[in-house]
Amino acid sequence: MLALKLILTPLFIGMASLAGRRWGPVVSGWLVGLPLTSAPVTLFLAFEQGTTFASRVAQGTLMGILSQAAAFSAALLAALLIQACALWLMRRQTASSL
Repeated sequence: MLALKLILTPLFIGMASLAGRRWGPVVSGWLVGLPLTSAPVTLFLAFEQGTTFASRVAQGTLMGILSQAAAFSAALLAALLIQACALWLMRRQTASSL
């Protein structure tokens, strides 16, 4: 079981990296976005600690993914607002100099 723990997660990451070389960065990005590290850990926890504990770990993992998505969305919105403000200021400055 220890050997499987040591081999499985790096194998998944390596396969995603090789897929990126073969099919490009889009495929690699989709694969890396999957829970390649947390899913095997949850599987091993289910074997060792029971399914009730593993289900709570899986819920925590999903909440972590949701929080990352929320942070990304907030950062994207902030970047778009800053860009819109910068464009507005540039247009205003160009219009006043004419």
